[in-house]
Amino acid sequence: MNTQKQPSQPATPAAGAVNPPKRRSAAYRRIMFQHEWIIKHLPFVFYLSCLALVYIANGHQAEKKIRKMNQLQKEVKDLHWKYLEAKSEVMFQSKYSEVAREVAPWGWKASSQPPFVLVVDTTK
Repeated sequence: MNTQKQPSQPATPAAGAVNPPKRRSAAYRRIMFQHEWIIKHLPFVFYLSCLALVYIANGHQAEKKIRKMNQLQKEVKDLHWKYLEAKSEVMFQSKYSEVAREVAPWGWKASSQPPFVLVVDTTK
């Protein structure tokens, strides 16, 4: 048997042979896997980003509408009080004693005779 070591020859591929794939380190494979995974799922990430923007915009719109509704409710309440005040004033001014007091400077006064019905003969 030949126990002598032979010098190792560099591995040179033959002229038409295909290079075998290089073995990569685990860290490199992890980075490439993450990069490939990110690239593969990029449309979904964009979709989620757009969905988040729509969600945020919807929240802002809802708060804006709630503020507007609260403002309108306060305005309606204020206008309701103004209506009640005007109605009360009109009711007060239309009382018989108030009307008589208002027309007294013109020389008008209330009649002492009760009202009577006029009868018109339409047969002629």
